[in-house]
Amino acid sequence: MDTEGFGDLAAVSELPHVERNLQEIQQAGRDAADVKASILLGSRGLDIFHISQRLESLSAATTFEPLEPSKTRTYRYHKLAAS
Repeated sequence: MDTEGFGDLAAVSELPHVERNLQEIQQAGRDAADVKASILLGSRGLDIFHISQRLESLSAATTFEPLEPSKTRTYRYHKLAAS
């Protein structure tokens, strides 16, 4: 192992050995990105807790459901074909 430039750190054998698998490394990276995003948004005066709650309350299932059936060409075609 090349230890040039590390001085006394290379001689310290009391440092713990850390083993992580790829999934743990990826999760740590995502967590760090979340923290950075929170710091950035918070520094701009945004209420991160409130925004987070609002985002969690959104439901794509109800957001994209049509309120009433749309009168498309297909709908008209089937209506005419049925009569």
